[in-house]
Amino acid sequence: MADRTCALPNCTRPSRARTWCAMHYQRWQRHGDPMVKESADQHTARTLRRLREILAMAPTDACLDLGTRRRPISKLLGRYRNASHVMWWLAHGVDPHPLHVLHRCDNGRCLNPRHLFLGTPRDNSRDMVAKGRHPDQRGERNPNAKLTAADVRAIRRRWPRESQVALAREFGVWKTAVHKIVHDEKWQ
Repeated sequence: MADRTCALPNCTRPSRARTWCAMHYQRWQRHGDPMVKESADQHTARTLRRLREILAMAPTDACLDLGTRRRPISKLLGRYRNASHVMWWLAHGVDPHPLHVLHRCDNGRCLNPRHLFLGTPRDNSRDMVAKGRHPDQRGERNPNAKLTAADVRAIRRRWPRESQVALAREFGVWKTAVHKIVHDEKWQ
């Protein structure tokens, strides 16, 4: 079977649906006409209009979750941005860049401006640890750990008598890992 191309004039892309390529089909779905090309300004206006509608229906306390599986993203002014950044911008009239937009509710998909606040990357990390969202995965608690605490004690006990290379081979780790263990740079 021969590959078919888009039925519209001057388009050589492969046909996907309704004899149109994916781009023309998407234009038809959005605008009702496969030949309409939305400018960046029109796209920005449409995105802002939709986010303003969402902002208007924001309840006072509840999360405003759009039901997406991931954090929502909006294309605004020619770049993809996290939707919570755009929502902060709409609610407060200020671009949050270079700060991060943090969530009081710990729901990364929430767009309720009452749940958003600004902070640095360090503030974001501290907030994560303070709220218990950062698991302690040091030592044996790390799912990728190759050594147990008993192995580390044995390496430290045997190191002056045996070379780091020999210990690394025996325990199935790199010499660098043994070096860091015996010099208390790891497994402290």
